[in-house]
Amino acid sequence: MCERKAVICYDLGEFARFYALGRDFLTSKGAKTCLSYIMANKAVTAELKKEAITAYQKVLMKSWGQ
Repeated sequence: MCERKAVICYDLGEFARFYALGRDFLTSKGAKTCLSYIMANKAVTAELKKEAITAYQKVLMKSWGQ
């Protein structure tokens, strides 16, 4: 199950990275709150935490790799 969540976190980060309004959309839907919950949860795997942190960074960044 955690592997699916890790893929979802990755996809959210890429959505925020490549779609012009992706960051605003994810913020309005509460994605940052969900990612923060995953990062703070001690029961999740290291892989899921890594993907959640990376996705959170991509949501926060204005210019990712440009």
